[in-house]
Amino acid sequence: MEKWQDELPDDLKANVNLSKYDSMEAALRGGIEAQSRIGRSIVVPNDDSDADEMKQYYDRLQQTANGKLVMHPDSAEGDHSAEFWSQLGVPEESKGYHTPEDMTMQNEVVESVRDMAKKAGLTDKQFQAQIAILNEQSVEQAAQFEQLRADDAAIVTSKFGLAEPARKTAIEALVSKFADPDHPLGELNAAAYLMLNNIVEAFTGKGPQVFNQPSGDTAMSPDEIDDEIAKIDKTLMKDGYGEGHKRLIRKKVKLLEMRQ
Repeated sequence: MEKWQDELPDDLKANVNLSKYDSMEAALRGGIEAQSRIGRSIVVPNDDSDADEMKQYYDRLQQTANGKLVMHPDSAEGDHSAEFWSQLGVPEESKGYHTPEDMTMQNEVVESVRDMAKKAGLTDKQFQAQIAILNEQSVEQAAQFEQLRADDAAIVTSKFGLAEPARKTAIEALVSKFADPDHPLGELNAAAYLMLNNIVEAFTGKGPQVFNQPSGDTAMSPDEIDDEIAKIDKTLMKDGYGEGHKRLIRKKVKLLEMRQ
């Protein structure tokens, strides 16, 4: 059976691309269509391509996609850049970030994290992962803080015993009297309670006397002062008021001042 390719030169007869056409006309039309497709083809740039060639490449991609192609911000401008980040999940505003349902963090902290996420360009999923980690850390820190408070309370109770309410009342009165109103002490821990209790007892004469006493090794406790005064009185009664009585009286007066 005669074929239309029989009239062609031998090298064309053997071309497999022509064998798919039924006629010369079909082959010509196919060639025209192929040429048209070549004209519409996109040449992928290589490492040596300059900025203009890269721009032509991306412009051609956009034309082929009828403007629906989302370009990377490095090669896009205006709305195309914003659309890229939007499709990745970056909200337009910080309030667009969604928080997990089991959040326990304060709203002010959450809003602060939202603002930082927006500045960093995080996606909504990235924000949720980050806020979940921060929330977990917050819960752990709160538990640790409550344990420290419980430990402190146990120390105070063990030291004060049944007198705890009365001693705390006295300490609160001391703080109210002497604390700087512009710089409050805040919540007292065990160490603060024990120190302030010593100060209260010093004021009432039931504890270490740190006021009106000489410093250093010569400091005396109230009991030691009383013992020394008793010795002076005994000496004066025994020996009478001799030559050394003035010195003893001066010493007694000094001890009485220390005892106040």
